[in-house]
Amino acid sequence: MQPAYNPRPMRNLLLCALALFAATLAAQDAYEINTRLGVGGSENSPGLVAGPFTPLVVDIHRNDTRPFAGRVVVETMGGSRRGRRGGPFASEPKTVEFSQEITIEQGVGRHVLRMDLPVFGHMLEGQVSLEARVGDSFEPLAVTTFSAGVRGDGRMLAGFVSQARLGAAQPYVFAEIIEIQTQDLPDSWKLLACFDVVILNDDRLTRKQAEALVDYVVAGGQLIISPGSGATFNPELPAARLLGLSGGSQRTAKLSQFDGLRAMPKRSGMSRTNPGDSRSATPVPEGEAEPEPGEPLADLPAMPDDNADILLWPASARARAVDDMRGLMSYVRAGAGVAALLHVDLSQYPLVTTGSRAPTTAGVNLLAGALRFAQRGHTRPALSRLAGSDVRDQLEIAGRRIPGRDFQVLLIFLYVGAAGVGLFVLARRLKRPEVYPAALVVLALLSVLLVFSLGQVYKRAGDRAQAARLVVSDGVSGRSTVFTAGCSYIADQTSQDFSQDRAAWLVPSELGSQDLRGLPDDYLAHSARLSAMETVTAVTGLVRWQNLFFSGAEPAALADLQMRVVGDGSGHTVENRSGHTLRGCIVLVGGLAAPASGSGATTPQTCQWHYLPLIGAAGSADARVPLSKATSAPAEGNDIADRMRADCGDHKLAAQVATAILGLSENRRLRMPRSQGELERVLEQCSLLPLEGEYLVLALLPDDAVSKGSLGLRGIEPDRVGQAVIWAARGLVESR
Repeated sequence: MQPAYNPRPMRNLLLCALALFAATLAAQDAYEINTRLGVGGSENSPGLVAGPFTPLVVDIHRNDTRPFAGRVVVETMGGSRRGRRGGPFASEPKTVEFSQEITIEQGVGRHVLRMDLPVFGHMLEGQVSLEARVGDSFEPLAVTTFSAGVRGDGRMLAGFVSQARLGAAQPYVFAEIIEIQTQDLPDSWKLLACFDVVILNDDRLTRKQAEALVDYVVAGGQLIISPGSGATFNPELPAARLLGLSGGSQRTAKLSQFDGLRAMPKRSGMSRTNPGDSRSATPVPEGEAEPEPGEPLADLPAMPDDNADILLWPASARARAVDDMRGLMSYVRAGAGVAALLHVDLSQYPLVTTGSRAPTTAGVNLLAGALRFAQRGHTRPALSRLAGSDVRDQLEIAGRRIPGRDFQVLLIFLYVGAAGVGLFVLARRLKRPEVYPAALVVLALLSVLLVFSLGQVYKRAGDRAQAARLVVSDGVSGRSTVFTAGCSYIADQTSQDFSQDRAAWLVPSELGSQDLRGLPDDYLAHSARLSAMETVTAVTGLVRWQNLFFSGAEPAALADLQMRVVGDGSGHTVENRSGHTLRGCIVLVGGLAAPASGSGATTPQTCQWHYLPLIGAAGSADARVPLSKATSAPAEGNDIADRMRADCGDHKLAAQVATAILGLSENRRLRMPRSQGELERVLEQCSLLPLEGEYLVLALLPDDAVSKGSLGLRGIEPDRVGQAVIWAARGLVESR
């Protein structure tokens, strides 16, 4: 007799499933997420989206006030390059995933999360999802998407932080003005890096915002400070930290003393565009700012009174005046960037009107002059010289560890020939023909095993990673930026993890092509797990015996790296104030007394070139080296490269990287720069060429001058990492 069917267990199971499903739906309805993308954007309109990074604000609202534990996952997609004429992507879009775990306390109905997203290609789009932790897994609660065009047309982008309406000067300056409210100013230098220059006319900064501006300059940015009050010179703000200013008393001048400010400005800029629009701004016809038919006079800049007073702040003792600004602007080198001071308050009359606070003709002319100065530094960052094929060829490991196919075929023929002769001699000595076939098979198997075993040993030997580190410093502020390009050799694993400080950035890429700003745009698909202190980047799906290239940058406080150049018209002296011995030193002093001759070069030369095989560490007898005719560098680029390689034979990788940075790679002798003038164009393209009164010292540091651990290569011991450290020290020449 069969037992009667009892429907109760099945019914209970269905009820549990329905309850769980209803709870999931209720939880999804209880959570909502909104996003804000770009600098200066809003919930309905994206702000400025430009590389290398852009901010994403995730705003979480919820009705469920119970404690919450989960994560926010962001998947972004962008094409590496566009086809011709702005067509479809030339390469397949790749996905980059970011995740950060979050907790929301009981009773809290809103949580805001800020993330730094890398920008690739011409379109940034993606998906943001909020997921709740359920045991060891995560369940999605809310999803939203975002999309924005990427600004990438090569125009200079100027960020303005001021209470005045400085954006009204847009038609008169040939740069795109992005007005930023003080509360919207990013607190990460990576987000500020999209600007070619930031003009700061507000001292109401948070500690993180001030720190971000300092790191932005050190990493290669340009900051122009217009003091709004004495609070601008507080010790924790950029004016004090970068310019060494502590305020001082103002002096009064008349507007009539500055002829360049009184003229009516010309329309030579661009019309305004939506910051989130990737299309080019519309050029405005050049000409005097006279009213066109139908144009109201109120739209033209107001003309201030010539007798109006201008209050001028004093300059820094180590700053240099900008020649064409009539004492209204000075600057210093800070790390890889420039910090400048406008000695007037841009938000006060006579530079702006008293009512609407729109720029007057004097204010427009002053802004135009400041942006002309910034235009000189509107070039690619120093990283562009590392993240290129010349340096990549010096770092790659697999090509040197695994012979090429043609070479392997040649080795096989040679081996077969040698083995055949050896077996013939062995067989004749044994005089036993019946063992010939078996001996041949055994020896063949042993030979194959031996070859493969030796091959495995050879492929695993040597460095598991190689990196080139370019340290750019100003020698005074104690702040530097470490630019990195590297190669990880995949031997056993099928993935590679990198652990970096949250303030640093690292991108796995092929290092084969660059965008308009000189940054890699052939990135690899990867994921990143974010925490409060670090970012763990993971690249998966790798195969054995392949190269994995990467690049990155990080501001650092390397106070020990200091250089000093003093001199006058009679000569100069270089003094190494660091604790490291420098080798293969190339010294450039900006400003030639007379045009260079004797090399037959057609490219103009603007610097004096010197070469020093060695500069001793601070305190040693050879730490100070006078520059003279005897120290002059060879006129030809390949001669400079040959001398550096000969003098730095025990630092072969560093010498190869240093010459590759200058475009003097051994692999491109037919295309390398021939003269010193052509080498200067290479340095100019990456913002390293010294101007008149400035210097640049390019030297090889010991490989332990920068910690190998800062590469963040998980699973690779520091002693298996080969590292080349190049120091680019730049600054102002001091008078004797």
